[in-house]
Amino acid sequence: MSRRRYRLDLVLASLIAIVWAWSAMAKLLDLASFEETVRAHGVLEEPVVAVVWLVPLIELVAAFATLPRLGELSRKGLTASLVLVVLLSVYLACVPRESLETVGCGCHGGTGVTTVLGVPIRTALLLANAVFMALHGVAFACSGHPSSPTERNRRAVRV
Repeated sequence: MSRRRYRLDLVLASLIAIVWAWSAMAKLLDLASFEETVRAHGVLEEPVVAVVWLVPLIELVAAFATLPRLGELSRKGLTASLVLVVLLSVYLACVPRESLETVGCGCHGGTGVTTVLGVPIRTALLLANAVFMALHGVAFACSGHPSSPTERNRRAVRV
């Protein structure tokens, strides 16, 4: 049982890395469109929009940072990834509703989905990000770190 729970953290960290890599590659494949989407959001000043190309590079760093190495979870990488999700969620919460409904979020490239199964895009995005954050939490909980419930149970059995 503990062996399976230990592997769950690696599977979740790998899934998180794939999401970041997919998001970054979609933006990099059409960087001009992504920049126009961010500009249309009207949240950031023009000097900041000019360096929006850094976003997919940061996402690629997050993808590599969360990948398990030698069967071990990178807790620092997972923490950085979680911080990035929170920052992007705050940004999305600041984007005017009309803008999101017109040009989309830009989450996975330039223009994007403007509704999800009839649910307003902001609600759908924030719910998706909440699920993404929860995946981070489950990966942490199953990681076997001394402060995780799994590792505390292993120690208690050994004593």
